[in-house]
Amino acid sequence: ADQSRSISPREADFIGRYDYLVAVDGGLRCLKDLDLVPDLWIGDGDSVSESDIAWACRNRTKIHLFPFSKNYLDSELAIRAISESCSEIGLSGVWGSRPDQSFSTVSLLLLTEGFGMIAEAFLTTQGTETIMGICRGPVERVFQSAPRDRWSFIALTECHGVTLIGFDYGLKGESVFRDQTRTISNRATADNVRIKIESGDLLYFHLLDGADEG
Repeated sequence: ADQSRSISPREADFIGRYDYLVAVDGGLRCLKDLDLVPDLWIGDGDSVSESDIAWACRNRTKIHLFPFSKNYLDSELAIRAISESCSEIGLSGVWGSRPDQSFSTVSLLLLTEGFGMIAEAFLTTQGTETIMGICRGPVERVFQSAPRDRWSFIALTECHGVTLIGFDYGLKGESVFRDQTRTISNRATADNVRIKIESGDLLYFHLLDGADEG
C-alpha cells in the first residue's frame, strides 16, 4: 500500500462499510489518518514507520510481521489470514503504481472467490474512482448504481448465460469470451442493475459518477 496517498471521502466510506479492518503494511498510515484503528496489521514492515507500529500497538492492534523474502504479496497474506472468518471483503489501495501490481489485483479477487468470499476492490486511477469485482457463475447479483454510470465487463474465462439488465446495451443469456470487447463501456440506465451468469468468471468495473463521456 502507498502510505503517502490520500483517501477520498468515497473511499473512506467504502472502507468504513466493514466491521473488521486489516492494515496491510503501509496501509496502516492511511487508516491512522482516517482515525480508524485496524484490528490486524500484517506485512513485512518495508513501508511502515516505527511510530505507526507503536500507535497500532497502543491501540491493541494485532501485529503479524512476516519476513521480507516470501512467496506472497502482503495483500495475499492478509486475505489468507481472514479467509475462514469473513464472507465479504473489500480491498483498498491494492492497484499499485506498476502494471504487474495492478494486474495482481485480479489474482487477489480470484483468491477471495476461491475461498467463497464476495470481494470488491476500490481503485483510483487518474482521478477516476472505480469498484472492481468478479461474478462467478452460477450467480445473480443486484448492484446499486446511478443512471449514466459506466460499467465494463471482461471475461476471465468463457462465460455462458450472461444477462445484463439495467444497461444501455443489455444481454440475455448470451456467451462472452476472453477475446471479445463487446462488453466494454456500457452505461447504467437505472439506480439498480442486475448481473446474472450461469458459468464462468466475469470481471466487472463500475466507474462511479458516470466517469467520462467518451
